[in-house]
Amino acid sequence: MRWHTTNFQGALNEAEDECLVIRKALDAIERQTGKRPVGWLGPGLQETFDTPDVLADEGVRYVLDWVNDDQPYPMKVKSGSLTSVPYNNEINDIPIYIQGSGSSPEVLQRTQDAMTTLIADQPQTMRVLPIAEHPFIMGQPHRFPYFVTLLEYLTNHPGGVFMTATPAWEWYEGQAH
Repeated sequence: MRWHTTNFQGALNEAEDECLVIRKALDAIERQTGKRPVGWLGPGLQETFDTPDVLADEGVRYVLDWVNDDQPYPMKVKSGSLTSVPYNNEINDIPIYIQGSGSSPEVLQRTQDAMTTLIADQPQTMRVLPIAEHPFIMGQPHRFPYFVTLLEYLTNHPGGVFMTATPAWEWYEGQAH
């Protein structure tokens, strides 16, 4: 079976065997880091209909490819378990600046607006505010001051906690069971 997806930059991902490609990627990361990944962020956030099942079969416990909620949730897979941990395409410097030609303060304004909404959300449950930034984009001199202000805003905001994806998944799993 040939595996085809198109990533958000329009490039075609092709492979004869999706399972083999995923296994090789996980093996390579494990060889380099000494630890097998428990999470997955696919190239260009692209998946086939089989990807969640393949990931679960390979021992991946959470996936970031589904940009459709601000809370983690369990996904239906044929065997094992897989959780969707929120990822964001709206507070992400590639769509904002590279694809959307946003102004330098836009990421700060979007983050402040999102935080205000999520903190006010009722009932009070875990909400994830993913912020995807790349040093070569946010590190530009005209953007970096806004990124520093963004970090200061989040650091000083009551009710916020900084986590990467794995601790967010671990927290969710600890609450869900």
